[in-house]
Amino acid sequence: MRKIILLLASDVLIRKSLCVALESVGCTVLSAEDIDQAERMIENFKPDLIMVRPYTENMSGYDAAVLLRRKRPGIPVLMVAGVPEDIALENRAAIGRMEIFPKPFKTAELIDKMREMLGEASAQAGQNAP
Repeated sequence: MRKIILLLASDVLIRKSLCVALESVGCTVLSAEDIDQAERMIENFKPDLIMVRPYTENMSGYDAAVLLRRKRPGIPVLMVAGVPEDIALENRAAIGRMEIFPKPFKTAELIDKMREMLGEASAQAGQNAP
């Protein structure tokens, strides 16, 4: 089953490169450039994961994640290219199932983290077993 990822990133180049990477491993990507688009998407679809940048054009990534999680509780959140010392780390307990993925990173590492959060790590390992 294809996983649906809601990607919120205001930077068009980052959004496009993450879309290409996620789609290359079989994900369906709902790409939003601002919180208004992301809210409309999350009302119409049920993503398996919210992927958000630490700073969006009109609010912090953390605030965006909290807002989106209110609409779809329980969906894991991956804050991409966050700084480990970011304030969001201090507030993770408030949102639950949120991970910070600090930069710099390789795309393969990000995909591995996404799969881990979606519970696919063990399934992928089983497929690669001899």
